[in-house]
Amino acid sequence: MEKMEGEDCPFCSTKNLTLMEDEIEVPYFGKVFLFSMDCSNCKYHK
Repeated sequence: MEKMEGEDCPFCSTKNLTLMEDEIEVPYFGKVFLFSMDCSNCKYHK
């Protein structure tokens, strides 16, 4: 899993956003990439 911390949050404009990326292998489908964003200030999650 790859993490980037200290990014700008699009909602509260603070540098508390953590971007996460992960790659998993799904049987009979192939590689799937998962992306998520979490802000420790305003609790935004996507």
